[in-house]
Amino acid sequence: MTAPGEHLELLKNAVRQSVAALTVVEVDTVARAHELVDLLKFESENRPSALLSLTAVPGAATTLLDASRKITGAWHSGTGVLFLVDDGQKTDEKAPRFWADMNAQRESWDALNCHIIFFLLPSNYRLLLQVAGHLADWMPLKLHITDLADVSGYEEKDRASYQSAVLGAGKLTPKIAGQQLAILEQQLSVALHEGVQRKTLARRYYLPMFEAAMSLSDLNRAQSLRQKVPEKDLQAGDIIKWWGMNFWLDFLLHHLNQAEIWANTPVF
Repeated sequence: MTAPGEHLELLKNAVRQSVAALTVVEVDTVARAHELVDLLKFESENRPSALLSLTAVPGAATTLLDASRKITGAWHSGTGVLFLVDDGQKTDEKAPRFWADMNAQRESWDALNCHIIFFLLPSNYRLLLQVAGHLADWMPLKLHITDLADVSGYEEKDRASYQSAVLGAGKLTPKIAGQQLAILEQQLSVALHEGVQRKTLARRYYLPMFEAAMSLSDLNRAQSLRQKVPEKDLQAGDIIKWWGMNFWLDFLLHHLNQAEIWANTPVF
């Protein structure tokens, strides 16, 4: 899985649980941002959400904050997701003033007590880091999603694609894998306490944690996690990824007969 796919998985995992947080995502187009918003609304299920346009001009920060307060004021603490989407206007010489105002208001943004996700084009993303450094420091997830074309690679249904996925599947980078495990462990603890259904636990937590453990070559942890993922609980789009990871785990454990069975599992 390439960097956009890794970052997309982190973003999806971040919105699946009701938490108050600040996240920023650099995107290449406004259309990409709206595509991601639609995807995340599905991932957040029936929790409240709203979208506001972000225009980086002087005075707009206060207007945006006021509008955000009105929307989120009716939400239960930590439940909602507020999407702030770069409107795509050309950044001019006055844009740094906007980000300086946002930086000064960082405590007010944090006090909204919902998950706020900024989708920024490259120019505004750079200004966030340069001018609003303190606000950026309050954003533990800084993601970059510029191409979603390769994210669904494991969902191809032909035999050649399956063999490619099993024999050449890319790993999460160690940094991304570690971040994913840290996020999912916290969310899993809450989900277990709330009595989330087994099928949901398998798809949302145990399967991506299994993938992260494999990327870190933590084979003992990977073995433990795969025991918590009944194949019947997975969605169709996850099955090929599941087979591929099981192949590699058994191969690395020198369970070669079982690895061969996974490698020859028919797609249909």
